[in-house]
Amino acid sequence: MLQSRHPAWSIREETPADYDAIRAVNRLAFKREGEARLVDQLRADGDVVASLVTVESDQVVGHIMFSKLPIEMDGDVLRGTA
Repeated sequence: MLQSRHPAWSIREETPADYDAIRAVNRLAFKREGEARLVDQLRADGDVVASLVTVESDQVVGHIMFSKLPIEMDGDVLRGTA
C-alpha cells in the first residue's frame, strides 16, 4: 500500500468505505454533481488506474484519480492516462 506521512495527514489508496466521502469532496470541489458521478462511473467501468485519498483526523479531505484514456492516432490506439 502506498503510504505518505505528514504530521497532520496521510495519503493512501481509496477503499470502498471512502466512496461516500470522495463523492462529498468532489461535490465540494467542483460545486456540482457531475464529477462525483464521473468518478463512480469510471470505477464501475474498470477504467481506474489509481485513486488516492488524503486523510486528516480519520476524514477524507482530498482525492485524485487517474483513469485510462485511449488516444486514437493514425489508426492506432495509444494507452494514455488522465
